[in-house]
Amino acid sequence: MFSLHARLTLFLWVWMLDPAYCEEFVVKAQNRQAQIQLYGKIEALHASNLASEIPGKVLTTYFQAGDFVKKDQILAKLDRGSLDSELKIQEWELKETRLSEDYHQQRLERRRSNPKAYTQEEIQTEEFTLGRLKITRGKIQSRIAEIQRNLSLTLIKAPYDGVLSTKFLNIGEWVQRGQILFLILSIDKTMMELEVSRRFFNLVQNGDLLEIDLQGRKVSGIIRSKIPKSNPNLGTLPLRVELPLRIGEVSHGEILPVTIRYDEKIIQIPPPYFAVSGKTFRVMVFGKEGLEEISLDGQLEGSNLIPFDLDLAGQVLQKIEK
Repeated sequence: MFSLHARLTLFLWVWMLDPAYCEEFVVKAQNRQAQIQLYGKIEALHASNLASEIPGKVLTTYFQAGDFVKKDQILAKLDRGSLDSELKIQEWELKETRLSEDYHQQRLERRRSNPKAYTQEEIQTEEFTLGRLKITRGKIQSRIAEIQRNLSLTLIKAPYDGVLSTKFLNIGEWVQRGQILFLILSIDKTMMELEVSRRFFNLVQNGDLLEIDLQGRKVSGIIRSKIPKSNPNLGTLPLRVELPLRIGEVSHGEILPVTIRYDEKIIQIPPPYFAVSGKTFRVMVFGKEGLEEISLDGQLEGSNLIPFDLDLAGQVLQKIEK
């Protein structure tokens, strides 16, 4: 009876001549350079629907779809309506309330400083009046802050440097609260969504750099998110990759051919040592308890099986009946 080491050595030597003539096969990992060719969809890194937060009539618009804008630039103005007059009324009421507060505060201090001249009930009455005035002042101040905020919302501003992709309003139009007015796209960087094989999906991690050939232009992309949701028709999974390309160099929604070159470690299993079983593959492995049949996820390259993981590296396989 040969030792396991001797058997491995013998089978490896015979397999190097031709694995098809061996009853057993030693699985070895190997490094190689690989590439994938696919299509990617370009998106702006940030895309924002700018909605009106208050109802109002559109007085002026300053930009058209396709224009570049800077952060905080005014894109459109809404009618201020009665907000200015409401603000003046509230400011006068606030001033009157403060005067009343000052008056009753002085009355309260006089009564507290001369308790013999005033009853406890008179002191408590002043305290109650002063408390109500403070509550009234707080309500007025809240209303003023609300009006001032609404006045600021009549100016529709760009949230960041970008390009106006779409414009949904016209001068003279009445818009409702929540109505979309503009779609603005950031221009500094872009995102590309790729549909990749499960093997490549398992190979990479968030934050990894990818060297991407984009129509003859080489760029470095950063994987920002792996989306573990398989396409039922293709069996692929989405990757979102950040690119150092500006909107203008590429277009939002554009679909481009992509080549990705990368180094990978793989194992290859020749045809005599695996069998297809539905969407998976079967192999016979020599384990501690003897031969054991296991199922693998992988894909075919030519006639060889490329498993998605490297768990079989160093194991011995037995030929399997198809």
